[in-house]
Amino acid sequence: MQDQLDLIPNEGTINEKVVRFNAANRAVAILCNHQRTVSKNHDTSVQKINEKIQEMVWQKIRIKRMILQLDKKLLKKEAKYFEEIDDLTKEDEAAIHIRIIEREKEKAIKKFEKDNEKLKYEGEKQLPQSELKEKLKKVSEYEKELKKELKSKKPELKSNITVEKLKSQVEKLETRITNTTLSLKDKEDNSTVALGTSKMNYIDPRLTVMFAKRYDVPIEKLFTKTLREKFAWAIESVDKEWRF
Repeated sequence: MQDQLDLIPNEGTINEKVVRFNAANRAVAILCNHQRTVSKNHDTSVQKINEKIQEMVWQKIRIKRMILQLDKKLLKKEAKYFEEIDDLTKEDEAAIHIRIIEREKEKAIKKFEKDNEKLKYEGEKQLPQSELKEKLKKVSEYEKELKKELKSKKPELKSNITVEKLKSQVEKLETRITNTTLSLKDKEDNSTVALGTSKMNYIDPRLTVMFAKRYDVPIEKLFTKTLREKFAWAIESVDKEWRF
């Protein structure tokens, strides 16, 4: 593990460093033959993450279309920035819209039911069904807005929005897409390897603590609460210069 950690450059985001640490941990786990069967919900979980990434890409494209509505000249001035605005097919966008609307409907129903459960527990009057209908009506209006947008490729602009604000949103989305993609790769790479076994029982915990301190990675990203309690002695006993 020490040899593997020595190969990791101290650069990149915290998520990138965690992925590299997990790769080092994985090398140890493979050496120790710490295998596991792929979990039953692995494929479903991967699909959900892929859908999440696709929705973020859609959001980014949508925002860039808004930017062009505010300033069409940017399409020529910053051609590369807008290269991806047609990356998703109409069918892809329609499928994303369906997922979003279904999720919004489910969210509205669940919140309504949860609020009524709370009121019932407190002995208060229940919310009328008309309130749920009103919430679902707003979801239906949003659905119509998305259908219109699917044809025109012109999202509705909110008041007081600027190119600068929209570009800032794009930047945040790009960071989220990168982090989620890294997490997905990590999940795929670790699907048949039991990282926890080597981390808990074989790798000196001081190595993990040293890595966290040297690479400025929060220990919470590497140790669960249970492991932080178990290895409190290691967290307190080494600094970033410690070596095995």
